[in-house]
Amino acid sequence: VDPDRIKERSALVAEIVETRVDGRPVTEQDLKALSPTAGGPRFRFATLQYAAPGERAYSYRLDGVDDGWQGPVERPVAVYPKLPAGDYTFRVRPVFGSEVQERTIQFSVLAPVWQRPWFLGLSVLLLVGMGWGTNALLTRAKIRELTVRRTIADTLHDSLGASLSGLAGQASALSYRAEAGLAAQLQAFETEARELSGELRDDMWVIDGENDSLHSLCLRVQRMASRLFPATRIVVHEGVGRDVPIRMETRQHVFYFCKEALHNAVRHGQADRVEVYVSVLMGHSVSSRSAEVRIEDDGIGFDLETVEAGRGLQSFERRRAELHGELRIASTPGAGTVLTLQFPLRRSLLSRRQALTKRLRRLNPFR
Repeated sequence: VDPDRIKERSALVAEIVETRVDGRPVTEQDLKALSPTAGGPRFRFATLQYAAPGERAYSYRLDGVDDGWQGPVERPVAVYPKLPAGDYTFRVRPVFGSEVQERTIQFSVLAPVWQRPWFLGLSVLLLVGMGWGTNALLTRAKIRELTVRRTIADTLHDSLGASLSGLAGQASALSYRAEAGLAAQLQAFETEARELSGELRDDMWVIDGENDSLHSLCLRVQRMASRLFPATRIVVHEGVGRDVPIRMETRQHVFYFCKEALHNAVRHGQADRVEVYVSVLMGHSVSSRSAEVRIEDDGIGFDLETVEAGRGLQSFERRRAELHGELRIASTPGAGTVLTLQFPLRRSLLSRRQALTKRLRRLNPFR
């Protein structure tokens, strides 16, 4: 047979005769899901027509990898490195002859297990479950904490509080029948017992988790001021809602800050009127909210440049540091004093505490 006399009756086609991965032949079924650890594929191709036997040349491309057709090359082999996960199409065609057709083969490289949808979905479910479980544990822990705090407050009220009140009452009764010198001592003892009882009630208020709100703080400051300084007009202006939560530690520092400030204003500043303003300052987000307590008095004031930093000012600075807040003091001799304390509310922790307090209140059958 004379090859020169054979006429081309159909288009030339480059058939893909073999595909290998990691040196081993693979089938089209294997190519549908190549392992993510497999090496790159190797394709071997050829034309089955006998026309122009000395003019074999090919072009090929791998969609998604090659920018364009590679070749022409005379060696009928295409080798690729390890490929990332995805779907691919390999194309090859002869570049000799007047009419040619390309052949294609499709294959897929699987993603690693940790990148597959089912694994990601399972991970999300696992994280949600862990989050729910953690939240449940925290909820139980907080409820136990609130229960313990309420138990401690009730115990202090029923034991120490009742004992101090009883001692004060007995001292008052005995002072009416005692001689002048002993009566004075008994009256002093009664006063001290009532002061200790008042301080104990303040401590019980701090411990009780039902009071973790700014509204409760404002009410307590007003009651404390009326009890300790009945001769001085002290007004608390509340510019907050009833449901603004505050942590126990924060509430404790702010309450004793106000107590110390009122004591200084009345006892040292000789003030006749004290105004306490409590407000919430909105930040860029809900979690960045802060509160402000401003205490103004009409007392004798003092010179900030010459006054010594006594225990009162040191206490203010210590509580400011504990609150991670900001403290400003403005005073002029003869014109009174203004104390301004700003501190973060940290709502992300507080709202949970408030919700747990309400839950505990609902669970208490004696309320």
